[in-house]
Amino acid sequence: MKKYPLLLILILLFMAGCSTKEQIQIDTDAYLYDSDLNISEGVKVTLKGFYDKKNKNFKGSISINNIEYSDVLFTSGSGLIAYEENKRTYLGEIFFNYNTRQYTIEVSEKKLFYSLTKQEYQNNKLIISSPATNIEKAKQINTQLKNE
Repeated sequence: MKKYPLLLILILLFMAGCSTKEQIQIDTDAYLYDSDLNISEGVKVTLKGFYDKKNKNFKGSISINNIEYSDVLFTSGSGLIAYEENKRTYLGEIFFNYNTRQYTIEVSEKKLFYSLTKQEYQNNKLIISSPATNIEKAKQINTQLKNE
């Protein structure tokens, strides 16, 4: 009889160790820039959710200067996709390094672009990189992550 509780505990410990998902929250300084439009400023970005280390994807929420997307998905090097009810919105391309928690987002969604810049989107490259507090560091992170 005493073997069953011990066996159950061992099974639960094994299952917990096999989990490939980790809860993450990233609240670091981010920097937004678009060289063509002469935009260069710090922004507040929060990524909060679960990162699946095996499948290398993220599911959670993102907030950019208080613009909230509560249901987003991404895999590094692909689209940052937001879902609202039955609507799917492509926000842009994202590159993410799980180990360093660095990311860079190339925003291409027109409403988000306008909300962040107060300018119309015309196929521009609005980039948000983190952690960064200046344009040089933001550009460095963007280049580095795109080349990984």
